Amino acid sequence: MPRYDTAVLNGTVVVPYVGALRCDVGIRAGRIAALVDSIAPGDAGAVVDARGKLVLPGAIDSHFHIGIYRDLATDARSETASALAGGVTTVLSYFRTGQNYLNKSGPYRTIFPEVVAATVGHAHTDFGYHIGVMTTEQLDEVDWLVGEQGGGSFKYYMFYKGLNLTSDSTRGSAYTMADTYDLGHLYLLMRQVAAAAGKYGAHGRVSLSLHCEQAELIRVFIEEVKRAGPGGLEGYHRSRPPLTEQLSIAEALVLTDATRCPVNLLHLSSACRAPKPSRAAPTAGAGIRTSTFGSRRPCITWRSPTPRPGGSSGRSIRPSGPRPTAKHSGWRCRTAASTRS
Repeated sequence: MPRYDTAVLNGTVVVPYVGALRCDVGIRAGRIAALVDSIAPGDAGAVVDARGKLVLPGAIDSHFHIGIYRDLATDARSETASALAGGVTTVLSYFRTGQNYLNKSGPYRTIFPEVVAATVGHAHTDFGYHIGVMTTEQLDEVDWLVGEQGGGSFKYYMFYKGLNLTSDSTRGSAYTMADTYDLGHLYLLMRQVAAAAGKYGAHGRVSLSLHCEQAELIRVFIEEVKRAGPGGLEGYHRSRPPLTEQLSIAEALVLTDATRCPVNLLHLSSACRAPKPSRAAPTAGAGIRTSTFGSRRPCITWRSPTPRPGGSSGRSIRPSGPRPTAKHSGWRCRTAASTRS
């Protein structure tokens, strides 16, 4: 019986934080089992000759939106196939209740299994979800999402306090299908996430990501642009000046300071200097990170059981409880070939 299921031979392996190494890669049971100087072709059930090529880890796209405008299963198939063609082998998508996505609200104990079922068997990559906690009922599910579903990343959209996705209605609650989606809700959500970080933080960072846009001010500037112009992209830009981002950041940091919730401030675009939080005793993993996700256990993740274009299928793993950090979990191999159409 071969020592390895697959071996990648003669390539230059790029190891993150180490550099380029001339070595062979042995893969067993879906994981990298060996990085060695040489593997005999007979020691592997299948051989990939990577001579003259770089062997790279699969990329992780941590900001994805599966199913926001189309049927979730349909979108999972097309969008993850496109991602795979570009070298992305794991996508971390957002999900929230309300309009778009599944167009309904309710407890995650009933809705989240439906989300997973619509993705498993359709995604060509491994996948995970950042969860938007939209309702008062869902606040009490944060501990369950972390402790039993293996989640570590949550999302709050400050924009939806007063506007819908397309900014053409101030009835944000009709869009989110939420009872009270305001700063009070954000405060309660931060308390829940901070508690989960304190309870499960030893296994990886549990955090809340914030989309920082101040809806009340944006409404004012949109009306001004409608009256005086200009139109097009310049009008969009002027309706969202840096002040709208700066104020929402200030609101978020006051609540962060009060709750000690670990937060990520996403895709900031204004050249503003955020105030520093106080030096109160931090929650495990507490801190503020900007622009990108810094969690090594960023969300609820599954291995894809879907056959990848030109390659084999993986197996689905449903985590039970907090997952280990990257340094303990080992490398997962990504061997599927991809084709561009």
